[in-house]
Amino acid sequence: MDTFNWTYDDLGRLVTEVFDSHDNVLDFEANYTYDLVGNRLEKTVDQDLDLDIDETYTYTYNTSDQLLTETKVVGNVDDGTNFETDDTTTTYSYTNTLQTAKQVIETYSTDVISNTTYGFNLQGRMDEVVTDTYDSNGDVVRRETATYEYDDKGIRVEATQKVEVDHDTDPLTALQVESDETTTYLSDPMNHTGYSQVIEEVTVDNLNSMSETERVIYTLGLDVLQQVKYDSANPTGLNSIMLHDGHGSTRMLTDMLGAVTIVNSIPQIFTYDAYGESLGFNKADAATSFLYSGELFDSRIGQQYLRARYYDFATGTFNRLDPFFGNLKDPQSLHKYLYTHGDPVNGIDPSGLFVDFGTSAFGYAVEAEIEAVYALTFPHRMPDTEFGKWAKLSFTDTDRIPGSAWFAKPDIIDHNRYKYMEIKPWSPTGTIAAKAQMKVRAAQFSRFGYTPDPTWPPEPTPFYTFLTLEVPVMVFNIEGVIFYSDYLQIAAEFVVGVTLAEVASYQLYTIAVSSAPNIRVVAQTGLAIARGWSRAAVTSLNAGIQSSTSRATMTSTLAGGAI
Repeated sequence: MDTFNWTYDDLGRLVTEVFDSHDNVLDFEANYTYDLVGNRLEKTVDQDLDLDIDETYTYTYNTSDQLLTETKVVGNVDDGTNFETDDTTTTYSYTNTLQTAKQVIETYSTDVISNTTYGFNLQGRMDEVVTDTYDSNGDVVRRETATYEYDDKGIRVEATQKVEVDHDTDPLTALQVESDETTTYLSDPMNHTGYSQVIEEVTVDNLNSMSETERVIYTLGLDVLQQVKYDSANPTGLNSIMLHDGHGSTRMLTDMLGAVTIVNSIPQIFTYDAYGESLGFNKADAATSFLYSGELFDSRIGQQYLRARYYDFATGTFNRLDPFFGNLKDPQSLHKYLYTHGDPVNGIDPSGLFVDFGTSAFGYAVEAEIEAVYALTFPHRMPDTEFGKWAKLSFTDTDRIPGSAWFAKPDIIDHNRYKYMEIKPWSPTGTIAAKAQMKVRAAQFSRFGYTPDPTWPPEPTPFYTFLTLEVPVMVFNIEGVIFYSDYLQIAAEFVVGVTLAEVASYQLYTIAVSSAPNIRVVAQTGLAIARGWSRAAVTSLNAGIQSSTSRATMTSTLAGGAI
């Protein structure tokens, strides 16, 4: 039986991870230390639980919390048994926009092993990575170049990798192109995972008349459930089912009968440490790219693609600045590079922008943005408007009891207009909680003349692209509850006035049918049932939403009375 044990410090950061594998082959203990702001200072690894330190990593940072050096020492640094030939130092430098510019790996004797340079486009997306590998004379013997293209929403749509090598060791001879391949990604932004997901990827050989070398097709549910890979070894397709753990990581590939998939004599079984480094397998040998936390591993650069940014498993950091300012109620969110606030066991970050601990930091960020937009829209109301503060409403001192309007904290309350609103995520838990909370608010506030404000934001509901979030978020009001969602398709179906009861009923309905093979059609039918709309009307609206390419077109579609 495999057993993981984790311990944390008072700030919830992972400090010890112990893995006791069933056959003792993968046993290890890792210990982490941090500075006051959350930067990892040291990592020690005991690879067989014999109480001897096998590897020690130390890290240094600049005043902007950017990683400057990573030093790896093999052996126990305390007993002088270092194996210096395996010791390495990796140094990092950055652009003026605080993005990773260069990564240089050196051996103990200061010989440069490799030099990786990163390039970014005007939107801050990584668009080129060049890695040069050197021989003992300092000559480049191998160059790997990866280039990336993105759509107007920042989603990766294409990646090219070219490999050049020196076959004759003559430094004056130009490198020869060994391989040159381009992979095109087709993504579905409107799926039930809540994030844009790749549904098909096609790889072509640029040295052989753009001939197709591989095609992978994915099946989506609440996770990526299945893939079919077509290549020279599997011309009719290798069908693999993905089995996930509670963290969302792919732990095994099986065939349709449940037998473990074997590719090139390697069983497709995957184990990871807390930060996503592979244990007992090479990610390059995996028959799928969806690995740690169920997200895409990019074998070209050895990092994980998390939409807005790339994540480095080895350092537990992102490759560029987090554009989100942070939530003052959660100080660790103010760190610009740290992955999951130092708690990768309980958190994930599919967007590359917000840690999801179940109650997502994304919600805090959107709530702050909504409040800011409200304040800018109605500056004359601000002296009498409060956000998330005690209402402090009472006729007498006896009214000031727990659960009363005195201690109520609506998200937005306007004491001049006697109005209040709540802000909730567009989700089953969010909508059902909103329905219950608004009943409580009515009981608390009605005797003081306060009522919900169902008028802001006005219809047709706009799509807000909050500058600090880098993602389009739909915001709409139902009976005084401001719902938000970046899941635009289903959210858009409810723009035209519905009740909280209908919303809650529909959310429960979608949960009930979530295992259906054609979730989108079933969900549309459920919507028609909940609203009494015709299926044709719902399908028409969905078609308009899916074909829209701009916020203006989207808003026009919604305002046009499609239902």
